Amino acid sequence: QQREAEQARERADILAAVRNLSWDGYLALIADIYRRKAFEVLPPPAEGSDTDVIDLVVDRDGQRMLVNCQLRGEMDIPSAAVAEMGRVVYNYSVAGAYLIADGSFSDDSESEAGSTGVVLIDGNGLIDLVVETTPRDESKPSGFSRLNTRFAKKS
Repeated sequence: QQREAEQARERADILAAVRNLSWDGYLALIADIYRRKAFEVLPPPAEGSDTDVIDLVVDRDGQRMLVNCQLRGEMDIPSAAVAEMGRVVYNYSVAGAYLIADGSFSDDSESEAGSTGVVLIDGNGLIDLVVETTPRDESKPSGFSRLNTRFAKKS
């Protein structure tokens, strides 16, 4: 029980650290996660009507995916955001998209994602990715410490 409480605190610390990142720091974190998972990370398209919703482009084994990052602490992100990414996937003729948030998605968003090629990664999934891809430094045992050593905080 104490271990579970400790893990819950560490997860909360990690999410707080993510939310404290600058936008550039957040994008760098997401790009680093994909690189550590053997994706090639490419910049977003420079032109086009959807450039405001494409934060990164990732490719692995010829499967190109778009990445949209949300850093708002928003709970129950509506299905409209997922539908928009689905249209962008279609417009760019890519395999799909990742919609990554530090919050959560509505039930309608979950349903919409299944039919649009959009993979939803909520705050809990983001924490899992940070833990999974962040090398452990035993002198700094918490995920919060590891994250803060890798990315600049907001000023």
